[in-house]
Amino acid sequence: MIPAEVIAEVRARNDLGAFIESAGVQLRRRGADYVGRCPWHDDSTPSLVVSPRKQYWCCHGACSAGGKRVGGDVIEFARRLWGVGFREAVARLDGGVVSAEAVPAAKEKATPAPALLERVAGFYAQALARSDAAVKYLASRGITRGELLTALQVGFVDGSLIETAPAGSPVRKELTAAGLITAAGAEFFFRCVVLPLRDLAGAVVGMYGRAIDGDRHLYLPGPRRGLVNAACAATTDGIIITESVIDSMSFLDAGIPNAIPIYGVNGWTADHDELLEKPRIRRVVLALDSDEAGQMASAAI
Repeated sequence: MIPAEVIAEVRARNDLGAFIESAGVQLRRRGADYVGRCPWHDDSTPSLVVSPRKQYWCCHGACSAGGKRVGGDVIEFARRLWGVGFREAVARLDGGVVSAEAVPAAKEKATPAPALLERVAGFYAQALARSDAAVKYLASRGITRGELLTALQVGFVDGSLIETAPAGSPVRKELTAAGLITAAGAEFFFRCVVLPLRDLAGAVVGMYGRAIDGDRHLYLPGPRRGLVNAACAATTDGIIITESVIDSMSFLDAGIPNAIPIYGVNGWTADHDELLEKPRIRRVVLALDSDEAGQMASAAI
């Protein structure tokens, strides 16, 4: 049996809305909740309702036909999305931290090696220069400085990584295990501008993707790890916390070098806590959206 405290920790470290969007479901605000198209049936009108406050989702459409309401927490969404049991869903969301005794399937899921992610980040960075569409998207967001793109190792996913990893090859298996290639054989971040997320030692421990054709924010499966621009903490006594990666890049492009993003209003991580424990950091400025969610996040931080 999985300890209750482990389940609670997995829920706390995997924001429901962010996870659902990482699965390709576009959410939009409706009052205090968010709505989107349910991925399990032909949903011409959004019937998936997500409550960020309760961290609960529910399908009010075909999934709940017959009087039985279908919904749950992030673990239940992951279980249905991946077609796995409860134990396996917890193990995958936990990124391998859950012990094998608690969740036997967890030992099949390993955290991606920083060396692998570093190589892939370099590959994606080369692809950015070949994509006029990606460069145009970044320019539309006010991000044009080439030295900034190089410093953050910004890349683009055009689908060419699969060509370097034939089906059945060891490298394909490695990329699939890391979540970079899906079980269906597609690149997880396809058509996304991507940034490597680094720990305070500089190792790549995660990736963030922003779709250039829609409003999707994607992260590798598992607990959110890594920061963007954390290296600035070595040269300043104050940092600016922004609500999104793109927001922080806008600050940096404008010549303000100490902006570091969280990952949405519920995207504060243990890495942010560790960063603020640095003796040099004496001042933190919050630059979050002025909507209700941003105000609540500011109060919580």
